[in-house]
Amino acid sequence: MSAAQIASALADRRNDDWSAEDTDLVRAEVSPIALDIARTLLRRSPDPTRRRYATESDSDLLRILGVVNDAGRLKRAGSLLFAERHGGPGTGPDHVVYQFRKTPAGEPTVVQRIDGPLLPALVRVLELIDARVDKTPVNLPGGQQVQLADLPEAAVREAVVNALVHRDYRLGGPVRIEHAPTRLVVASPGPLVFGVTVENILTTTSRPRNPLLASAVRMLGLAEEAGVGVDRMYREMVRVGHQPPRYLEEADRVTVTLLGGAPNRHLARYVAALPEAEQDDADTLLILYHLLTHRVLSAVDAAPLLQKDIVETQEVLLRLGTEPVAMLEPTRETVRRRHPNYRLRSAALSALGPAVRYHRGHRDDAERKVIELLQAAGQVNARMVRVALDLDAQATSRLLGGLVDEGVLVRISESRRGPSVTYGPGPKLSTRGGRRRRSKTGTTSEEEPLF
Repeated sequence: MSAAQIASALADRRNDDWSAEDTDLVRAEVSPIALDIARTLLRRSPDPTRRRYATESDSDLLRILGVVNDAGRLKRAGSLLFAERHGGPGTGPDHVVYQFRKTPAGEPTVVQRIDGPLLPALVRVLELIDARVDKTPVNLPGGQQVQLADLPEAAVREAVVNALVHRDYRLGGPVRIEHAPTRLVVASPGPLVFGVTVENILTTTSRPRNPLLASAVRMLGLAEEAGVGVDRMYREMVRVGHQPPRYLEEADRVTVTLLGGAPNRHLARYVAALPEAEQDDADTLLILYHLLTHRVLSAVDAAPLLQKDIVETQEVLLRLGTEPVAMLEPTRETVRRRHPNYRLRSAALSALGPAVRYHRGHRDDAERKVIELLQAAGQVNARMVRVALDLDAQATSRLLGGLVDEGVLVRISESRRGPSVTYGPGPKLSTRGGRRRRSKTGTTSEEEPLF
């Protein structure tokens, strides 16, 4: 560790709040643009008290946020959020370096270095990301249509805000954001706060590295209470079928990666039909996501997934196996064990449909429908299959890819990737597409192949 890293680690263990230290900056050095943004955020708050804060004078607003001292000078949190120049060394000239790539391994097509007050910088980088995130319309069970982003907005906001608010400002360098259509990587200077690890980040009771800064940003409505933001990232990613956030801690930085893509519409609909409390429960969603690809799950297996002990995890599984959720059931062979294996109930399997990758019955039905579509049209592509079977892009790709691998379909277009790739009948289609019919004598025989 460098001298700066050692000093930072010692300060963390002493619970020193770097953001609460005084600076020599006065009220006159506050950016009017940053104050306007603060008032706009407060006016949007559902809390009437916070909405009233937007009408206060500049001096009173800064005092309410706690970012000035009794003498009217800015604290470090105030200088970061509102001042054009910052009090103290080590903050660096830029808050954020943002890069966008059309593909994860491609050359950057957008590179922006964002400096100035932290509050406008934070709003700006969120706008840059939102402008480049695709959205998919999904019809929920009640008939409501929602737009689900390839990278969920709430998860993106928590990743970016956490990086800027909880980073170590004693260490130099900006927060670096690498953005591609289905991936967001956010790297912030400094390790995790003392006591927090990658293995317990979801459930540990943590404290912010910069309490005053975090409090001001939370009052403005940009951050959750301490320890809630990570939980929210997990559930927002998983509820649309994406992997949970990936954390990597190094000596001088923490990196969080969000891997998105087209939302799993069948999973999103199933989650929307769950009891309201379960829709926002990270434990419920993590277990459900795991069981999309694994037939069974025990408390022993789920404990590291939920970052809980086995007793707490068993209580979660029991809750999900009883009304009103009734999503899980213990397997017959293990029901008498202390920690039985749980699986999805038949009603859940039916509702999730193609979202459950190992559920062969639904896959057989989907393959049959593709063959019937091919029989009627002579050829198929991903767009046709998505519309006819109401599948998302990932499920469509898996379905068509599996039929190609089995020889039921072959690609007949020049393009090899994308929704416009055209498929025709393959050599194994006759063995999959033939149907049995009853003859006049009462025996059954195979019908003529479809092709």
